[in-house]
Amino acid sequence: EKTVQDVVQFCARNNLVLLADEVYQDNIYDENCAFTSCKKAAHHLGLIDRDEIELVSFHSTSKGLMGECGALIFSSYITVSL
Repeated sequence: EKTVQDVVQFCARNNLVLLADEVYQDNIYDENCAFTSCKKAAHHLGLIDRDEIELVSFHSTSKGLMGECGALIFSSYITVSL
């Protein structure tokens, strides 16, 4: 989580648009690990509410299905915060 927050803060400080393909969010197999999305980190840091970050968060499920990198399913989810 700290690493994701660092990346989000770096992008906000340097006026960089953050493109975050969160495709592997469903592929966490260690019970002691949790996935933290860039959008969640930016929200918790208050960057979205203060309009301090440009973030495109998406989930291209064609690559996230069961950890496979095949193109069996073409679907996506996208959130844009500009």
